[in-house]
Amino acid sequence: MNNHNSSFGPGGAVLQAMGQIDTRITPAPAGGASTIDLFDNLPRTPPRQQQQAETTLIPNATVSITQTAPTIAGLGKITPSSQPHIPSNKPAKKRIIIPTYSINGGLDMKFNSNPRDARPVHLHNLITPVEYEAAINVINDNLKKYRNNKIDKICLASGPLMVPLAIWGVRHNTKVKKSRGEIERSVEEFNDRMGMEGRAVRMFWNRSRGGGESYLSIEEVDPNTASDGKGYKVD
Repeated sequence: MNNHNSSFGPGGAVLQAMGQIDTRITPAPAGGASTIDLFDNLPRTPPRQQQQAETTLIPNATVSITQTAPTIAGLGKITPSSQPHIPSNKPAKKRIIIPTYSINGGLDMKFNSNPRDARPVHLHNLITPVEYEAAINVINDNLKKYRNNKIDKICLASGPLMVPLAIWGVRHNTKVKKSRGEIERSVEEFNDRMGMEGRAVRMFWNRSRGGGESYLSIEEVDPNTASDGKGYKVD
């Protein structure tokens, strides 16, 4: 085995074969240890000069960092389902509801003239308890002639017989229509009396639709529209 190759080891032999190193031994200077640099002949890269960062200070400068939120697809197309509720400063309207109860075995109804059963009991101070009772009694008296009488009860009791039952049905429908007309006339008379007294109080017959129950009410109205003699409303 060649002594040069053995001195450099197996790696040196490979580098020698590639022509990358010089295997010749250079005598060491006197008085010093003999050293061999295997990488003397390899190309060296010049060291990079350390670049110093330059910082320029700008007096009275303000740095603003703005972060942009990510855009969500379709977010701009979303609309609120309902508008926020804004409470109104307008005070609630004062209203008195007149209750009713059944008579004649449930065939007819009658307005309750007792002020203690009205809703609310204090009547919002729109009318006095005496005025309330008198006005409701007038309406009940006007409706008395349109209620079911003895003839209607006999026809209704003859249920198995079709002819008497049919007669009762015709009479009942006719009386119901006339009763509604009488209620509206009584309401208009009450409103005319309140109007002559200069009071912003009106009675209304609230007719319902869709099978609901109609009801009678006494309400506070706007003085500017109090001259309206309309005695009914449709819910």
